[in-house]
Amino acid sequence: MKELQIALNYENEGILLYSELFNKFGCEIFNQILEIKKSGLNLLQNFKTDESLDEIAPQNLISLKDGIILALTYENKASFIYDDITNSVTDNALRDIFFRLWATSENEYKKALNLELSKCEDVLKQDFFGIENLKQFGLNLDVNSIKELSKILKKLKNGKASQNEIQSFLNHPYFSFLLGAGVGALGGIFINEILKEKI
Repeated sequence: MKELQIALNYENEGILLYSELFNKFGCEIFNQILEIKKSGLNLLQNFKTDESLDEIAPQNLISLKDGIILALTYENKASFIYDDITNSVTDNALRDIFFRLWATSENEYKKALNLELSKCEDVLKQDFFGIENLKQFGLNLDVNSIKELSKILKKLKNGKASQNEIQSFLNHPYFSFLLGAGVGALGGIFINEILKEKI
């Protein structure tokens, strides 16, 4: 049955995705969705005959935010898939399961993921210059160096850095890396403006 095969493959893809996301980021929302998805796959497998599941390539994700966005993309696609196969399947019991899988994705998973995404964005806004974010930019520094850079960046952000601190930051060996990876072109303009004001 075509619809069953589509649903089995998509739920299996979701289980592999959420398992990978939870293992990589340890975010509990991924684990909660994973456990519910396993139950959904079990329900579908009661109808299974000789269908085989597709192989899924692992994802290359850097940040929790990327992981949440990927999960939301998966759930958005699920809406279209389950809407389509719910309308085309002839087995009433299977149609009911498809509808429940669709409703759970729409009413539970998406809401939970969007809430987690907003929390993640709030943290990034509050602590853009924090230790964890500097690590995410790939700076392989010891904790003291990261703390020192983080302190200077926070002062720059708040406009409290002295001319000597700004000069020290500009002379730091990781300045060019930070400028490209974390601060970007706008950061360069921002620092130049601070220098103009201080001189």
